[in-house]
Amino acid sequence: MPILEEVRTVTADGRVVVPWVIQRALGLEHGGPVRFHVENGVVTLVAVEAKPAEVPWPEAGTARNRAEIRAELAAELKTLMEVADRDRALAEAAD
Repeated sequence: MPILEEVRTVTADGRVVVPWVIQRALGLEHGGPVRFHVENGVVTLVAVEAKPAEVPWPEAGTARNRAEIRAELAAELKTLMEVADRDRALAEAAD
């Protein structure tokens, strides 16, 4: 799994929004449970019941080979990394 880093603000009532890039990477769904693990000042967020991101099934009569699946996954990962970089740049500019 690639390294993703996001910065978010804790609200007055203690809430933090998990960015969709992170949600997607962990396979989190809306309302899904997560586990917070704190050790030596480091917090780890783990999906309790991680589900892989939905990939549409091919139409009847078509077959997807491994190369096609890898290409789709690589394209999705590239998109996730671009969004993470954009969000990081926006956060740095706001500081």
